Amino acid sequence: MARSAVADLADAGPPGRPSGPGAWLVLAAILPGMFMNVFDFFAVNVATPLLHRDLGSGPPALELIVGGYGLTFSLGLVTGGRLGDRYGRRRVFFSGMALFALASAASGAAPTSGSLVAARLLQGAAASVMVPQVLSIVRVSFPARERRVALACYGMTIALGQVCGQALGGIIMSADILGLGWRPIFFINVPVAAATFLLGFRRVPESRSPARPSLDLTGVGLLTLAAGLLIIPIVEGRPLGWPIWCWISLIAAPAAGAGFVCWERRVRGSRQPLVDLALFRSRDFRRGLLVNVTLYATISSFFFVLGLYLQDGRGDSPLAAGLTFVPLAAGNFVASLSSSALVERYGRTTLTAGAALQAAGLLMLIAAAGPRSPAAVVLSGVTVFGLGQGLLIPPIIGVVLSRVPATDSGAAAGVLITIQQMSGTAGLALVSLGFFAASGDGHAGGYVTGFWIACACDVALALGSLVLSRLLAPPQRPRRAAPAAAASQAASPARGTARRLSAARPPATGRGCRDA
Repeated sequence: MARSAVADLADAGPPGRPSGPGAWLVLAAILPGMFMNVFDFFAVNVATPLLHRDLGSGPPALELIVGGYGLTFSLGLVTGGRLGDRYGRRRVFFSGMALFALASAASGAAPTSGSLVAARLLQGAAASVMVPQVLSIVRVSFPARERRVALACYGMTIALGQVCGQALGGIIMSADILGLGWRPIFFINVPVAAATFLLGFRRVPESRSPARPSLDLTGVGLLTLAAGLLIIPIVEGRPLGWPIWCWISLIAAPAAGAGFVCWERRVRGSRQPLVDLALFRSRDFRRGLLVNVTLYATISSFFFVLGLYLQDGRGDSPLAAGLTFVPLAAGNFVASLSSSALVERYGRTTLTAGAALQAAGLLMLIAAAGPRSPAAVVLSGVTVFGLGQGLLIPPIIGVVLSRVPATDSGAAAGVLITIQQMSGTAGLALVSLGFFAASGDGHAGGYVTGFWIACACDVALALGSLVLSRLLAPPQRPRRAAPAAAASQAASPARGTARRLSAARPPATGRGCRDA
């Protein structure tokens, strides 16, 4: 597709942008941060039975051990992204990684449930500082064409973290290394972080917003309040029986969100706000965020109920249940690797195909739901679902970030990942309501029924992603000059050249899924 001179200049990036092999070494230096975040999320889910046995963790403590990480992670993402814009993305990334490693060591050494909860809260806060810098550094380090490949690698890293968290996490705990049980799933982060720091710190060039944005502390407080009022009751409501304060918090959350928006509009004239609301003027940014809402609500809820169904509905062992996720991650990996070339050729249709594959995989699992269903059918269903996931995640991230100025890349990445986390939390809470209502008796048949209900809900969400993907702007194609204009261009080469450049230039909004 023809691109404008403005787009080419925008892709030029900061003067210190690495080129050639150096750019890919930068990618290799930052992706371990994303891997550790995903690995821990999935490995801890596998470890909950051992935590209950070794630490005596009851349901509320287990909910905080698993959900507390996601809580502090979600609350700090936008602030973490803005810290990178202000103080330097490399500095903030490696500072967050160092804190993440310390929190991981504290989690592995935790003697009680309470200390493990505290360490996990700190670990989530550290991840909220580290993870936004990954997408932000990708945004400023790669031009548009190479960025698609970099985002495909980002998607493959997510897939690798998923399979290692489920399968490798189960293998590590089954091996009971040095009699440590579940603790190595946290300790393993320490050498990974140390190696990444030693090998990658000098590879990643420093970048920051030229405007050096101030840290909008009032905006931080209002955003944290709004997100907390929404996320805390969603995470804690079901285990606590939905007390009245949960409903009060949910009712108050929109008012707190409106207060945050009003404050950001007020301070925009005097200083740079925490989130530049002008980002939302781009239709692709807004619609891309909506696709992320349905996508991550589908993924989070499906992974949660699939693990329970495999162990309690089918009677699989934790190791067998973990290995079931391997073909899902393999499908995700292969599709992520192919997504860049497919988007280049087919544009937004690639995302539509990904959503359709997710829905097809879920329908296959609904048809196969049962304690004696053939394992091959289950594996086929999760593989198809993984293929759809891989065709969706890298391209939709590219759509959201492609029109974001490099100066706001940290804050925009924080907004994107916050939306993903909050959507996943909300989707898990809502879909699990039907799942646990059907499986309340604890029998295998109840879990099968609950899984059927949950998959039906996820099919509806996947179809929502499919519809929303069609609302994204199609690729802009150069317009052909009219015959009369061509004759005029032949008579006046200079004027004809100008007209061809004008015809090739996209509109001012410059939208197009292929530019992702």
